[in-house]
Amino acid sequence: MAKANEKAQKAKELYEIGKKLVDIANELDVPAGTVRRWKSTYKWEGEQCERSGKKTNKKSERSVKDERKEDKKHEPIDKEVREVLSNCELTDKQKLFCACYSRTKNAVQSYLNAYGGTYNTAGTEGHRLLKNPKIKAELDVLRRIKMENLLLSVDDVMSDLVDYHMRIVFADMGEYVEFGSKKEKIYTKSGVPIVDDNGEEVVTDVSYMKLNSSDQVDTQLIKEVTQGQNGVSIKLVDKGKSFDWLDKYFEVHPADRRKRDYDNKRLEMLGKDSGEDSNKGSKDLSELLKQRSERRGKIE
Repeated sequence: MAKANEKAQKAKELYEIGKKLVDIANELDVPAGTVRRWKSTYKWEGEQCERSGKKTNKKSERSVKDERKEDKKHEPIDKEVREVLSNCELTDKQKLFCACYSRTKNAVQSYLNAYGGTYNTAGTEGHRLLKNPKIKAELDVLRRIKMENLLLSVDDVMSDLVDYHMRIVFADMGEYVEFGSKKEKIYTKSGVPIVDDNGEEVVTDVSYMKLNSSDQVDTQLIKEVTQGQNGVSIKLVDKGKSFDWLDKYFEVHPADRRKRDYDNKRLEMLGKDSGEDSNKGSKDLSELLKQRSERRGKIE
């Protein structure tokens, strides 16, 4: 019995330094249930509370297992995100919060998905979690991974934008619809072909329009397709805005280029006149003009 009491005392000391009940049982070579019974019988948590003056944050082995089972229901779907989160010093619910927030950027909904609770609680606690240094660090990792997966640079985006507006400007309606006229017979109300005096069937020119198949055209440039009493109609994206965008990007109009060259040259001359390096470009045209007028006033 004395040996049992000695082991219980040793188990208590190990528990107080933060060891888990299972690890204590393995170290003392006793069943885990025995350690849990000692913990309950001798009220280890109660004594810790009295010494520290505050509630302990330790959880029983059973509550930890229940929490892990609950967290498995909310396991992140994204395999890549799950692999990254498995290497950080976060709880399972904090990991799930990070995984949700990296996709939605919604702290409230991410908290509800990870922790549950009420909307008001999530509104407070969700934003509080974003201030946690470990969570901030993990979100930075996920953000970098997303950027690497995008494989895009500013030049790539601008190139795609130029290509998109160019396709809009030079889009040809003939690529989307086929239209023209064809010969058709004329029939009576009873469905009998009308013939002329020579006994030949009467034909006439009839206009027609047919839409091309969607797998044969650039559907990104289609703004609207409608079908009504008068048939099918198609409308492409407005070319006006794309013309304006390309005009600004390429400075198509000669006046725009001349104005830019004129302003640059004038800034260069005023910069030299003021004794400053014109290559810096740190002062705008209005400031340089003001300085020049002040100097003239002093000379006069």
